[in-house]
Amino acid sequence: KKRMNPDEPWLYHHQLTGSVYSEYYARLGGTLRATLGLADHFVIRNHLGDVDHSPGFAAGLTMRPAPDWGLIASAGQGTRFPTLSQLWSQNTGNRELRPEVARRFEVGADWTPGRAARTELTLFWNELHDLIDRDNRRAGRYYNIRGARSRGLELDETVRPWDWLEIQASYTYTQAENRDTGQALDLVPEHKIDGRLTASAPGGDSRWTLIVTRVGSRFDSESLSADQALAAYTVADCLVASRLGRRWSLTLEVMNVGDVHYEEEVMYPAPGRTVLISAAVDL
Repeated sequence: KKRMNPDEPWLYHHQLTGSVYSEYYARLGGTLRATLGLADHFVIRNHLGDVDHSPGFAAGLTMRPAPDWGLIASAGQGTRFPTLSQLWSQNTGNRELRPEVARRFEVGADWTPGRAARTELTLFWNELHDLIDRDNRRAGRYYNIRGARSRGLELDETVRPWDWLEIQASYTYTQAENRDTGQALDLVPEHKIDGRLTASAPGGDSRWTLIVTRVGSRFDSESLSADQALAAYTVADCLVASRLGRRWSLTLEVMNVGDVHYEEEVMYPAPGRTVLISAAVDL
């Protein structure tokens, strides 16, 4: 409220969102578990001037035929209401925006052959209705994509060769499609790899964490390149946390260690190397 900015609609409009949720849990046999939940998602705008509701649900099954492996299946529906900026911004707002509705389906399995390793594989399918997006053909104005779809798989692996070292890696493959145009959805990478290495000193007083993320090229309808794609990038972060005595702790975090120049969205470069140092004392 320090300045009257026409792109800040929260100066004049108000919004409250929430959910009421109820869940039922059941054991259907020696190894089979089930959950069922129902929800009412709601939004209240401008002092009860506009009230909207959207139903939601979640259902899941878990089966563990043996202690070292299990199967899961789930389905659900969720809602995301437009934000104040998306509705009321003078430059890009659209007061006719409808809430996003997502129906999500997953099946997966996990395998834990011993204490030192765990593997998880998940297949997912999402049907998206009235997805909120921006379109440069509409001067960057928000609009609803009537139908969109994303599907793919996620593979996670955790290995703990020693008590003081843990290695985690995950790979995600995603196909995301705008069903109205047949094009890929903006800014959704087809391939993504995450890696994390965590080491602890004896006694747990110090911990070192290295995180490496590889994001593949992404379709972007606003990109100026011939293939309308943002380049892939690899970025690394590290964290060192140490406890100094009984009361003091010190943390050093370095994000984008390699000072890589990359864009998560066209014309919005990510920060370069960033160093954060913090100290805490227990009184």
